Amino acid sequence: MTEIGKERILKIVQADIKDPIKIVLKNKNYRSAVMLILTGIDTMAYLSTPANKKNQDCYDFIEWVDKYVLFEGREKLTGLELYIARCVILHSYSDYSSIMSMGDCRKIEYTDQSNPDAIGYNPEESDKTVKVSVYALSDAFFKGLDRFFEYLFSNNEKVLLVEKRLDELTLKFPAV
Repeated sequence: MTEIGKERILKIVQADIKDPIKIVLKNKNYRSAVMLILTGIDTMAYLSTPANKKNQDCYDFIEWVDKYVLFEGREKLTGLELYIARCVILHSYSDYSSIMSMGDCRKIEYTDQSNPDAIGYNPEESDKTVKVSVYALSDAFFKGLDRFFEYLFSNNEKVLLVEKRLDELTLKFPAV
């Protein structure tokens, strides 16, 4: 692996994924932050798919979350729960979708609280709803990126594939 490839990947992810999330969080635009985080996970799931796979599917997203997006505290969110959250917020701009019945999934509600437990779940209140701090979601995603890069940078072939895919994804603005 070349250092240029590693540096380039990190710069693109910083500029196109991490920085926008930090900006909207700083401005307390929580819905936008959630949308950018879930879109960032989507992008990373695509980048991590095998070379012989051209398009990602829901299983790639779910697998990436389950492997890399880990929360502190006793409560966890599953890849399926975050996938459904992604579909709900990005496609219906609401808090409910019929795909919630796909399995044993809880509806995710977001809070602006920084909370040591990060995820609030009280089955006596509702066994179908879980509350997650947007800051905790961002933190878990950013730490997931670090875990993914640790894996990625140990595999030169995968680095080359990710670079190629980033070239396909990166918007190129023409000079005016």
